[in-house]
Amino acid sequence: MLTSVRLTLICACVLATVAPFGVTTPLLAHPSDSRASVIARSHVWMPTDVPRMDPRRSLDPWSSGVPSAFDVEPVLWVQSWASPALTRVMNGISLVGYTPAYITFAVLLAFGHRLRAGAGLLLLMALTGALSDAAKMVVSFPRPDAVDTRVRSLELLQLDSNKDSESPAGGAGAVDTFGFPSGHVAATTGFLIGLALLFRWRWAWRAMLICVPLMGLSRMYLGRHFAGDVLGGIAVGTIGAAIAVLWWKLPDLENGRGWRVARRALYTGAGLAATTLIAGIPPPYESGRLIGFAIGAMLVARAAEPDDDASPGVRARRIALASMIYGITWWATGEGLEAIGTSDAPVGALIAGALPAAVLLPGPLYLERWCARQKASI
Repeated sequence: MLTSVRLTLICACVLATVAPFGVTTPLLAHPSDSRASVIARSHVWMPTDVPRMDPRRSLDPWSSGVPSAFDVEPVLWVQSWASPALTRVMNGISLVGYTPAYITFAVLLAFGHRLRAGAGLLLLMALTGALSDAAKMVVSFPRPDAVDTRVRSLELLQLDSNKDSESPAGGAGAVDTFGFPSGHVAATTGFLIGLALLFRWRWAWRAMLICVPLMGLSRMYLGRHFAGDVLGGIAVGTIGAAIAVLWWKLPDLENGRGWRVARRALYTGAGLAATTLIAGIPPPYESGRLIGFAIGAMLVARAAEPDDDASPGVRARRIALASMIYGITWWATGEGLEAIGTSDAPVGALIAGALPAAVLLPGPLYLERWCARQKASI
């Protein structure tokens, strides 16, 4: 009963974030619509130009039917400063903001500094990614370049973290069509809060004052987000951190109750997986990844002693082993799902997200322990 109440409160927090923007403005389109279907044929995007599942509540142009935070003028003003050199800089900043990049940083911190704190950071990144994509699918707001032809898409490389770049089973590729909230800003906010709370690095609070606005500015400059999307990303990142700290008790992952923290995260992942299978929100790969990281954190907390004083050589070896184990598991999972014909099914995407994530942290530790036992038995 208590778990149900907590899940209800979580859903209420997310809906409270997106509701002010969703109740006064018609949804863009069903998540199955392609990106091409939302590109305006005229100067201003019109809801009537887009295939839709439900009748729209307004036929007004986008600019007259949304809050001022979603107006294209701030985006156009930022892009008025465009230059080749600045575009390269902004693309570099944007590349750091993808969730896979922050997951990579978390793995390096786990094996290179503190194992369980890194496991907590992985959980926080997975939760933030799931909440961000869920909000995108619920609100379904377009990106600026789909609203106004004056907005230029300056992004040199676009990575869809829900598709084949990360998961052999794919995911909700249409999430990339939607803009609110900014996943880059949400991930940056959650990551820096995690550094401050889990690693106790006070400088991370100060870094937020620079890194979060800079990430938001880069996304607006590249034509990928409105100012309102940036604000929504900050809200989602903060809500994800609040759930992790206030309900999961994420800082307790490093003490004797760490497995309980991982169990709460596993319950959350299971709840999101249920909503995925029932309503298709959030994307199944995101739900599976949270489940996988929760299982991995539980294995680390229950059975593996944190060897945070290991030599640099041992740390480097663990990072290499983690990369190898993750890659092999990722490939084997994709091949197995393809063989049984479930690679395109939601259940297949759940499994594809969960299995590689589950072995990422505990895999090298258990492999080392097994090798030590084999060596001692000779």
